[in-house]
Amino acid sequence: MRINTIRGALLLTVLLSATVESQTERRAAAKVTAQNPAPVASQTSADAPPVARVAEVTGDYFGTRLADPYRWMESGGDELAHWIADQGSYTRRRLAALPGREHLAARVRELLLGTSRVTVRTMAGPYRFYSKIAPGEQIPKLTVAGPDDKERVLFDPAHHSGKGGHVSLNNCQPSFDGELIACNLAEGGSEISTIHIYETATGKELADRIERVWGEFEIHWLPDGKRFFYTQMAPEKPGADRLQGMRVLLHTLGRPTSEDTLVLEPGSDQPFPISPSEFPTVAVQPGTDWLIATVSGARPEMRLAVAKLSELRGDKTPWRKVAEYSDGIEGEAISGDDLVLLTRTQAPNRRFLRLPLEKPDLAQAQVLVPEDPDASVQSFAVSRDAIYIVDLLGGRARLRELARGARQPTVKQLPYEGWVPGLVTDPLQSDWYLPLTTWTRPMRIFRASATGFEDAGIGETSPADYSNIAAEEVEVTADDGEKVPLTILAKKGLARNGSHLAILSAYGGYGASLLPGFDGSLLAWLERGNVMAYAHVRGGGEKGHRWYVAGKGKNKPRSIKDFHACAEHLIKDGWTSAGRLTALGGSMGGVLIGRAITERPELFGTAVVHVGMLNALRYLQGNNGANQTAEMEATPSTLDGFKTLLAMDAYQNIKPGVSYPAIMVAVGANDQRVSPWASAKFVARLQVLSPNGKLVLLRVESDAGHGVGSTRDQNAALRADTMSFMLWQAGDPEFQPKEKDTRR
Repeated sequence: MRINTIRGALLLTVLLSATVESQTERRAAAKVTAQNPAPVASQTSADAPPVARVAEVTGDYFGTRLADPYRWMESGGDELAHWIADQGSYTRRRLAALPGREHLAARVRELLLGTSRVTVRTMAGPYRFYSKIAPGEQIPKLTVAGPDDKERVLFDPAHHSGKGGHVSLNNCQPSFDGELIACNLAEGGSEISTIHIYETATGKELADRIERVWGEFEIHWLPDGKRFFYTQMAPEKPGADRLQGMRVLLHTLGRPTSEDTLVLEPGSDQPFPISPSEFPTVAVQPGTDWLIATVSGARPEMRLAVAKLSELRGDKTPWRKVAEYSDGIEGEAISGDDLVLLTRTQAPNRRFLRLPLEKPDLAQAQVLVPEDPDASVQSFAVSRDAIYIVDLLGGRARLRELARGARQPTVKQLPYEGWVPGLVTDPLQSDWYLPLTTWTRPMRIFRASATGFEDAGIGETSPADYSNIAAEEVEVTADDGEKVPLTILAKKGLARNGSHLAILSAYGGYGASLLPGFDGSLLAWLERGNVMAYAHVRGGGEKGHRWYVAGKGKNKPRSIKDFHACAEHLIKDGWTSAGRLTALGGSMGGVLIGRAITERPELFGTAVVHVGMLNALRYLQGNNGANQTAEMEATPSTLDGFKTLLAMDAYQNIKPGVSYPAIMVAVGANDQRVSPWASAKFVARLQVLSPNGKLVLLRVESDAGHGVGSTRDQNAALRADTMSFMLWQAGDPEFQPKEKDTRR
């Protein structure tokens, strides 16, 4: 069935059922309320979830009327906060009553908290900066080693706390000489950070502090080590999207932030205009005299401009525009006197271009590294001597080196097959580090040398023994004939008789690839004879840019069909059966999972969605909403946009009388990326419309956000609850409550 036909069918179904849904929800909510009377909107009892107030709201979209009885949740406020808190309490009670949960949680904690992990975050001057977490610790600390290789702690979040909860280190960036380092610190997993500056040699904190910085935006030092660029969020306003209106400023150490120089801000009268929904940065690459301004957001491509450092004049800097979004630039760096650009234009698997910085005319760019039709470029990094390219080939990494002055790259032999999650280089140094991991092998860090790679003696150690676990890579034929990669993890020699519990996870957004990575805590699931599978659906980047475009915007139903094809393969090949299969995803993957279970509920016994986008039609009303427009490729202001978003919207595709899987939705109260009300609306509606008595739970973490910066205890509890929920709903005897349970 072609995509347009599917979208038309969805529109017809929703149009016919809008009034029925509203009436059904009123009756269902009223019935439960009458059984549990109370003077507040959220009512609770021992065996029933809290009931949300139903309000008569109907949206009219080009003649299609859609009931939206929980739209009031979008305004937030105490009523929603109390309802979410009550839902969280109800979920905790239900999960705590499972006899097997405590034992499983202890095993997950043993595996997760028993893991140690050391990674090289960055290097500058004589220093190497590490992220380090030891067994039993909650949040990674920042450590540093100098020329003597003696390592010491520079910043430990465990010794800091704030009004908003635990503190986490979101980002850090040293000055070119490494003598100072700027750290983005956030509270309660919110990702809204404050910049702190530390002396590397002494660990002393400087007085400079800058607030309202989104955690993933590192600062960018100038060569003098006394000034840096930073991207700041706009002042908070009630009801405003906190990720709108970002601007770039220049700070001088020792001066108040009120004296910081504005460099880029939204406005059409700027030399390099930007819009309120864009994320701007300005940087100087070490060893060059050029500024690079980039503007992007929740999209792979960027807008780009350059200027000489000597031309820096605040918001009057004479930027030379290099690229717009339509040019398909996805990465940039400076090599000598050239600007090196990674682009997917005329090269779905990406290629490298170069052009002189003095005359940065993209139309005159030369091909530096041509596209490889068999491998997709995933990342690259620049050292003093070469450019290093990480390709995805057959589900594994290939590393290529383009030496300075060389005409073509050469393939470097890796220590073993696996994935390279991110190279660590410095444009001023020849030394660099290579992290390497697999699905079944903990990450190791290797130091590059003239003869190859030597183990740096750091990485990840885990108590998880994966010697009896195999990772199988297969390709599933989708209904249109395309081959969809599928990764399956299970015990070696597991009998394929359809009896095993299986999790099928996918993301399918932003062109992001699901890449090999070791997760020791997953052994708590696999050692029970269960299966873990990852569907590399369209919308991701596993097969280059074409794979991404084939599953985004109006093509999102394609990624959902890919997911269904992978589910059918697991069932047909005997890994599991429909009633024992769980659909799992989060964030943008919530669109995929939400629609996968509302379109084909019979394929799954359970579903779990973490911090998911489940109400796509209303995404512009949420935190970080406008930033998602490029990915959604639609707004509800046009008929085509409405149809596209409706096809993605799990909340609006819940139908009365349909037997859906048991579902658990997890949220973080401090989430700034996907508003918790999207999950709340979905849960509220499903709880009153589900006719089969299957459980619908909302799991709430009050001291967390989107998952970034969560503690190990929080991660362990979420994983244990997720696994316990699946085992409970699948009928595992160890996970059945002792009291009578009528909602399973």
